[in-house]
Amino acid sequence: MSTTASATTRSHSAGPAIRAGIGRLGRWQVTAPHRQPRNLGPRAPWGVWHLRANGASRTCCGLPAATWFVFFERGIEPRDPHACPACLTAAGLDG
Repeated sequence: MSTTASATTRSHSAGPAIRAGIGRLGRWQVTAPHRQPRNLGPRAPWGVWHLRANGASRTCCGLPAATWFVFFERGIEPRDPHACPACLTAAGLDG
């Protein structure tokens, strides 16, 4: 896995999807307290998605997330209704 700090974006009709993980958002990672059941598809967040700094124990919005799942290869869509607005704002990804 690459450890460069470049960001990768893709255009969608709803806005740019930002890929998270080491080397994709630099220091930000997609995290959630739950993940979807295996029978529904690939590993993905279940419920609200948050962002946290690499190695941090709290999300950008201040929630304790030390035991939450981290989705290194997931992207977060700034207009996605499952994205935490406070995390997007704190990370500077809201617009």
